[in-house]
Amino acid sequence: MRKTRVIGALLVIVLLLLGACAPEPTPPPPTPTPPMVPPGPSTITILFPQEKSEVSWHHPLEGVLPEVIPGYGLNLYVLVYPVESNGPWWVQEPAKLHLDGSWEAYAYFGRDPLKYPQDVGDIFYVIAIATTLRLEPGQQWHLLPDFEYKSDLIQVMRE
Repeated sequence: MRKTRVIGALLVIVLLLLGACAPEPTPPPPTPTPPMVPPGPSTITILFPQEKSEVSWHHPLEGVLPEVIPGYGLNLYVLVYPVESNGPWWVQEPAKLHLDGSWEAYAYFGRDPLKYPQDVGDIFYVIAIATTLRLEPGQQWHLLPDFEYKSDLIQVMRE
């Protein structure tokens, strides 16, 4: 009887040790997260394209910035972040701001489709910022430049 208890106790110990040595389950791959966007007032609105829209290589954007009047020293830019390459933010041509607070711009999403058809289906984040800085089209930023106002981040896909 005593022999059975000892064997049972040893079996429990062996099983506990084996369980402690078992490999941990593999966690699922991380989902892509948008780049960090500093907090700030989201007073710029991107009206077009809308979230999850498909966009062409050189695509128009429209929006509103109702609280800012042109000529107050702020420049409005659209920045594009290619998700597949993990950035950086690409500065686009300055947006054209109208007296009524509406704005329009064009942005590039990826590369020339005739030379790089593999860019079709790529995902991009888009943000509009109003800043006192003068940015250059094609300039790259790993973090967003300083801004006074920003839009919410939207995600689009290259058609």
